[in-house]
Amino acid sequence: QLSHWPGESLSFGPSMSQTDFVLAIFKRYDANGDGCISKKELGKILEKIDRESSDIASVVDHIDTNGDGKIQLEEFMDWILGDSADARHKHLILEGYAQVTQEKLEKHHRLEMDSDGRLLGEAEIEALETTASESLDELASLEKPPKGALAIMIAVHCLSGRTTHKVTWAESQKLLSKKQKFLDSLRNFEPEKVGHHILQQLQESMRTKYFDYDTMAPQSLASALLAKWAIGAVTRVKCSGGTKEIWKSATQAEAALKEHDEKTGLA
Repeated sequence: QLSHWPGESLSFGPSMSQTDFVLAIFKRYDANGDGCISKKELGKILEKIDRESSDIASVVDHIDTNGDGKIQLEEFMDWILGDSADARHKHLILEGYAQVTQEKLEKHHRLEMDSDGRLLGEAEIEALETTASESLDELASLEKPPKGALAIMIAVHCLSGRTTHKVTWAESQKLLSKKQKFLDSLRNFEPEKVGHHILQQLQESMRTKYFDYDTMAPQSLASALLAKWAIGAVTRVKCSGGTKEIWKSATQAEAALKEHDEKTGLA
């Protein structure tokens, strides 16, 4: 039995108990959710770490105490938390779980990236600093904004400032006039701190045509880029909650595998 479970010092909420962590492992292997792990389900994950069918059969045989060819939750819990588990088999189970959680984390991270592999919003900020810099200055100078520009500024301000306050155009001009400070606020955006009530408030306005880049760009390139930044920011907010939990699972899985291997001499 592991002496402690990793994650106790993580800032994303309380760490899992032993039971919860083992249950998470079981559920990951139990792909169809029927309450037991078949050889096929086990193989699907263990094949990711290049394990042969003989290894898979051996693991099932050791855990399957009732001899039905499947691993029930009770059998799995008794085996992995007990003292009789073969160290190599436990290593395979932990390694397979660590592999799939890491893959899930990487997949989740890709949702926050653009087609060039950059974090959503980075390209727009760079453009606003360079090729669209004059357009941003022009936008700040306008007494009357292009249609849709205020809605875009409201969305950008609510997201970057983590507020429900709807700025006026005069307030927007003040924000835009301090260009570098404004762009830094976009660059330092922290999606995990944005409440979902803010997304709900912006939902309707961000569905309008003004948040379409091609529609807005002829009127104001800066506004079009800011609209695109806001859309990317919303995507990152929606991803952030899941990323925390997946990151925590992946970290715990790696730490559990490392601790097991160090204790059993497999490291």
